[in-house]
Amino acid sequence: MKAPTKKQLARMQWGWRICAVDLTSRDGFRWPSYGWVECANPQPHNPNGDGCPTSPGAGICVAKNYRGVASGGRSLSHSVGLIVGWLQEDVISEIAEKVCVNRAFVLAIFDALKASIIPETNLSNSNLRYSDLSKSNLRDSDLNGSNLNGSNLSGSDLRGSDLRGSILRGSNLRFSNLSKSNLRDSDLSGSDLHGSILSGAVHNTHTIWPDNFDMRRLA
Repeated sequence: MKAPTKKQLARMQWGWRICAVDLTSRDGFRWPSYGWVECANPQPHNPNGDGCPTSPGAGICVAKNYRGVASGGRSLSHSVGLIVGWLQEDVISEIAEKVCVNRAFVLAIFDALKASIIPETNLSNSNLRYSDLSKSNLRDSDLNGSNLNGSNLSGSDLRGSDLRGSILRGSNLRFSNLSKSNLRDSDLSGSDLHGSILSGAVHNTHTIWPDNFDMRRLA
């Protein structure tokens, strides 16, 4: 199956799946390291569902936050994580912690124990609103045009990342490393940059900074 189109990536929502190091999940299903996955028995939308498939093959369960990861019962030790995206039209059921979908797209593998995403990831034009990406390794990643509104990127390594035109309004960037990142045309209004490193970050007149931001931090 082909990779998502640019329009699909722009609408895609992102979550996590924790599995064994051989990429198998609890029911024995083997996940790809990259690409689409589809459930064997597609289900209609069920707004009253609990966010998990009722039987094997009846849906793909994806965690939306760490509470959702914990509900799966798998220890993070000897596990790997997958960045998994889905489209709203593929949702079977959804709750605050997790979502059940008919198909999903596996973007990359990350270290589940350290919650550290593999660097040089292509997340351009992605919808990552309100995502918890704290302490992630996103060094040299392509986040061009992505929506990171309200996301948690505290303690993350974003050195050299491409954040051109990205939306970071109200995001948590405390103690993140943004040195030599590209912030041209980015909107950081209302974001928390306390303790962040911004030396050498590239910006322009269209970059929107939080109120009272000290430009000397870019030197």
